[in-house]
Amino acid sequence: MATRSTEDEATFYAPTGGGHPWWKWFNGDVWKLTPGEDYTTTTKAFRAAAYHHARIHNYRIRTRIKDGYFYLHRLPEEGQ
Repeated sequence: MATRSTEDEATFYAPTGGGHPWWKWFNGDVWKLTPGEDYTTTTKAFRAAAYHHARIHNYRIRTRIKDGYFYLHRLPEEGQ
C-alpha cells in the first residue's frame, strides 16, 4: 500500500528519458553533441530517440550529422 513520503526521503530527477537532458536540448538552441560524451548509443539509435522524445512532447526537431558531431535543433512551434 502506498504511503505518503517527504521530499527529503527521495531523490527527484528532471525527466530526461534514458539519462539524456532532453528538456535542455529541446529549448530552441542548436546543440552540437559529441558521441561518447553526450550519448553512448549509435548515432542512428540516438537520432531515433531524439525524434521519439520530440514526438512525445509534440515538438518538431531537425537533426544533422556532420564531421562526427550530432546537431539537434528544436524548431519553433508553428505560428511563432
